[in-house]
Amino acid sequence: FNSCREHRMPEYSFNYQFTHIPPIMKRGRHVLIVVRDTENKFILGSKKIYPPYIYRFVGGGITPGDEVGIAAKRELEEELKIRIDEKYLKPIAKFTVQVSNTNEQYKFETFLFALTTALRPDTLTASDDLDGLAHLTKEEVFELARRYKKLSNDLVDLWGDKERLFSWSDYGKFYSEVHRIAMELV
Repeated sequence: FNSCREHRMPEYSFNYQFTHIPPIMKRGRHVLIVVRDTENKFILGSKKIYPPYIYRFVGGGITPGDEVGIAAKRELEEELKIRIDEKYLKPIAKFTVQVSNTNEQYKFETFLFALTTALRPDTLTASDDLDGLAHLTKEEVFELARRYKKLSNDLVDLWGDKERLFSWSDYGKFYSEVHRIAMELV
């Protein structure tokens, strides 16, 4: 899609000041897809690096030059092996985050899409960089959003790189809002 206004899609803005900016927020642009299965549950991905019982809508970074719909289509194929025409992806929101610390400032955009699939939950498998899938009801996704707000303030070093230190609490401040708002919109 070309713009949120063309699709009458809500836009949300956030400003965060963090001591250590989560590395994902330095990527620039990102897509997430709210995937619903035939049992009316939402499919979220898990990774070994995530804290226990933390999941995220499937998605990933947007390659420079890619249109967001193409990026969403690619992420669905990479993470769930779902191949679809992008016309089946419904754009539902755009989030713009201004995030900074004492030395850096970044603009991070997340484009949110919805997809209702005719696939049964037992036919979906995690691939690419996902380690597993969670099939959650709407209320369970709301509970996940509340868990995001309770994540640890401790700094973590997942990559052995002091430049990429962050706290799950800071990561959770934004993703709590994304998951809560997504459930309000679908």
